[in-house]
Amino acid sequence: MKTRKCLDEEIPELDTAVTLSVYTKVPFKWILIDTETLVVYKGSNNSEIGKQWTKIKTIANAKAFKKIVLK
Repeated sequence: MKTRKCLDEEIPELDTAVTLSVYTKVPFKWILIDTETLVVYKGSNNSEIGKQWTKIKTIANAKAFKKIVLK
């Protein structure tokens, strides 16, 4: 089984992709963080698959981020 390193943890990679959904009337308040690449996305009102999240930044200080998240 393949694994990925996410925040100092080895996470198993699934054989097939899954869909994660957020059902909301206020998509702009939601933040998604890719814990492998530390890219941060903000929700959008675009319903097209692949365009529902807008990249807003990449976290440069991974050590500080891990300290906050893994408290």
